Amino acid sequence: MEFLHKTSTDKENSQENKFIKKDLFTKGRIGPASLYKDKNMNNYEFVLEVIKLYQSAREHKFVNQKISRGRSRSISSLVEDLFAHFLSRQIDCDHIYIDQPISIDGFKNPICPDLVTVRDNCITAFIDFKMDMGWNRDGLYDLCKKQYDRLKEARGKKCKLKEGISKKEHFYIIDREATFSVVIFTDRNINPNLLKRQVQKSLDLKPDLEIFILTSREHPNEYHISPADLIQKMEIRDDEFKKLINRLR
Repeated sequence: MEFLHKTSTDKENSQENKFIKKDLFTKGRIGPASLYKDKNMNNYEFVLEVIKLYQSAREHKFVNQKISRGRSRSISSLVEDLFAHFLSRQIDCDHIYIDQPISIDGFKNPICPDLVTVRDNCITAFIDFKMDMGWNRDGLYDLCKKQYDRLKEARGKKCKLKEGISKKEHFYIIDREATFSVVIFTDRNINPNLLKRQVQKSLDLKPDLEIFILTSREHPNEYHISPADLIQKMEIRDDEFKKLINRLR
């Protein structure tokens, strides 16, 4: 894999920049999923691309020596795209919608799940994807319970959505056995005992709603370390990936 090396009088910046992948994604033209256009992406490759997205987000998007970025850009939307691409090769589905407003019969307002899978003109699964739970340390169970109640109410109902680019309308039925999965990329950035209690409390929502935590040990947004070295320090929970894929199939 090719990486971008920059010359800099600041040794620390130079050390950091050499880990930024030289793909056109950083310049806003093409994404890492294009590297896997014609083949499946395995768990390791998916996690590695997420690390690279974090590191790319520290860089500004235009080649200009007069500008620099302090805080990183959010990568949540990019990871949703990447995860949809990853899933599309792993599960039996006709389409995956990302951050798609959906109007459901009897619902006052549209819902906007992170990902929705469609098969045979039915919505079969809803997915909420979180990078970590640091943003809402005490709120995981409440989030799950809200989605669980909404899922129960939505099953069997008609719904419609409008594509973001073409504005074409589509009409579906929400499957009576549709599921909701809360996928958390890493268990870092939160007290492990607090996360464990929240997950344990959510077990009473199974099998309609389940939580899947994909990685552990290290956060994918660590600094001053290459993606190849960082991923070696992380634990990729292949069992969680497998359970999620089997659930969505």
